[in-house]
Amino acid sequence: QPPPARALTLPPPRSFDSQALAWSGPLPAPDPIPPPPLGGAGARGSDLPGAPGEIPPPTVVEGPYYDAAQARAAFGRFATRYKALWPELQDAYLLSEVGAYDLAGELAAKVYDEIEQGKRGRGSRAAQVRGIDMGLGEWRQLFMYCRAWHLVSRFGMGMDKYADDEEQRIQALALAYPAAFPEHVWGSGRQHDVDPLLVLGVMRQESHYKSWAVSSADAQGLMQILPVTGAGVARDLGVERYSPRDLMDPGTNIHFGSWYLRRLIERFHGSTPLAVAAYNAGPQAVAAWLDAQEQGIPVDDFVEMIPVSETRDYVRRVLGFHSLYTQVHGPQGARVALALATSGDDPTVIDY
Repeated sequence: QPPPARALTLPPPRSFDSQALAWSGPLPAPDPIPPPPLGGAGARGSDLPGAPGEIPPPTVVEGPYYDAAQARAAFGRFATRYKALWPELQDAYLLSEVGAYDLAGELAAKVYDEIEQGKRGRGSRAAQVRGIDMGLGEWRQLFMYCRAWHLVSRFGMGMDKYADDEEQRIQALALAYPAAFPEHVWGSGRQHDVDPLLVLGVMRQESHYKSWAVSSADAQGLMQILPVTGAGVARDLGVERYSPRDLMDPGTNIHFGSWYLRRLIERFHGSTPLAVAAYNAGPQAVAAWLDAQEQGIPVDDFVEMIPVSETRDYVRRVLGFHSLYTQVHGPQGARVALALATSGDDPTVIDY
């Protein structure tokens, strides 16, 4: 039998005084707070539904892939050298110094995107961009320092193949599949009673950790929430002032997406696969597919019979990411437990 769920405690999210930011000069680095050791007590999340780990697992860990002092110095040199091309690099650096990673990571990622595009351009600016000479390891350190999670993941893919031992392999996988936006993900997991590792699996598939992502259907932000869905969530949460622009904020997006995911899980009687399918296709579509099948059919059979290939593949991928996140960031030997059969649908819980 699994142990009972524990009461969760989280430190408050880091904050900073915007008036203290001196864009023309450096700020002293905050005192480092060492993360718990990888694999140590309390360092990883739990695979119990609604009982995530008490603290987010560490992703940015001192070791073979990251040296905080070197990363800080490299970022400072890079921001200074190219401030004429990208003044916002100084902002990203100083925001990183005070732990404002939501802003710092997005700024750094947008600069890197411009660098990639600029290499294909013409003129003196393109020539300067092509002259940037940084190795993969240097880029990785820079992105880890400012928590540009999309690029941390991108530059961490495949590194596990070259690990020297199992601990290093897990550390490498934790870069490719990072515990991104940890204060928001674990805070919302606690508040809404949903596994943060499942939230990360959805986020990975929806946006690959890009807070500025907007789909062709106008789904927005990290968990790709449609503005009309956001309006419904805001109403049910009692948010008095809502604008679709709010969905581009990581904290708001994860808060709304986690609440919505939990309601879908409740609607389909605790079935994560059905809730994930509903997150993609809408609960009405999943309800119609359930009505067309026998009550209590095996969940894996139901997934295979989903008539929309996009949703069928979506469910497979999200559940795969959830399992992988649990193996990397969960307790040793943890596995995701899923109900074996469909068990019902209660549209009174949520119907949008």
